[in-house]
Amino acid sequence: MYANNETGTIFPIREIGKIAARKGVCFHCDAVQAVGKIPVNFREENISLLSISGHKLYAPKGIGALIVGKGTKFYPLLHGGSQERNLRSGTENMAGIVALGKACKLAEEKMSIESIRLRQLRSRLEEQILKTIPDVKRNGHPELRIPNTVNISFLGVASDALLTGRDRAGIAVSSGSACSSGSLKVSHVLKAMGIAAGAVVGNLRFSLGQDNDEEDVDYVVNTLRKLIQQLRRTTDA
Repeated sequence: MYANNETGTIFPIREIGKIAARKGVCFHCDAVQAVGKIPVNFREENISLLSISGHKLYAPKGIGALIVGKGTKFYPLLHGGSQERNLRSGTENMAGIVALGKACKLAEEKMSIESIRLRQLRSRLEEQILKTIPDVKRNGHPELRIPNTVNISFLGVASDALLTGRDRAGIAVSSGSACSSGSLKVSHVLKAMGIAAGAVVGNLRFSLGQDNDEEDVDYVVNTLRKLIQQLRRTTDA
């Protein structure tokens, strides 16, 4: 991963790429969370294969791309046609491809300004939660992370109750990765970090986007503070 989908932590891709290139290893990078939010340089970082997903850039769901470096051996998963330079058969999703290209162009144009705005919103959200709600912990690297993601643990609150409460309040957050959001188990990422080991802990991932503003952040913090207080009183009782 270029950046973790739960904590937003950015990994040392350039250093990993150098090691892979020196050893002659094919290096695939999942950059779904990173592209459009931070600069990604395919060639300079010695990446052999890089995958992205359109819906993370405001393109339609169901479209993505795999960038294959020159000289990288690639064997088709789907056979039968000469589409995609004999790398993948099947009729191309032309509307999705055009939308992804446009989304990438807009993301590049707005990235420098939008990343600053999102980082400020994220700091506002994070600081208010840590300041006004006791027994909470931020997960992930404090600095090396994408600008829109916050992952926080709330001690003494079960994840299922926390998710139900935020749903009723109209707040869209997740307890883990979106691809396993239906599960109430502690994610393997947080478990590997030692989060929730032997304790009741609710974890939430907040992802900020282009439609969010300071008013949204303040609403989330105020609603969450009341919800946490209520759930902890119920637990203590």
